[in-house]
Amino acid sequence: MSDFESQRDEVEALQSIFTEEEFFSFECDKTIRGQFNAFVVVPEGYSVCYRKSELPEGISDHNETKSAGDKITFEKSINVQHLPPVQLIFQLPADYPSTSAPYYAIACPWLTHAQVSKQNHMKGMKVIFIDF
Repeated sequence: MSDFESQRDEVEALQSIFTEEEFFSFECDKTIRGQFNAFVVVPEGYSVCYRKSELPEGISDHNETKSAGDKITFEKSINVQHLPPVQLIFQLPADYPSTSAPYYAIACPWLTHAQVSKQNHMKGMKVIFIDF
């Protein structure tokens, strides 16, 4: 079986497991690309805390006399009911899975850079199927 046939088989297996909203792929010039969306269930009563800095009334951002001490910092909390999905965007090189690992990137606006940058590459294995 060729690498391209193995890629198609793997994508078909993933399409049979996940909904079109969770997983989609397309072919362009014999290259398979796609995206997996991991939707997060937010527990009831979940809130996010953050720090916010504001200038007091009467002091504008254009006021040249303001100093760093002029800002007031406070914590704010908001209830969260929905979060955007964690997205895994992938591309399968022509020699995947026999030689090369897939290329992929993780995108998620509510995770830190360190959390997003953790990626595993397992050469010669059907990594995308294993990772999902």
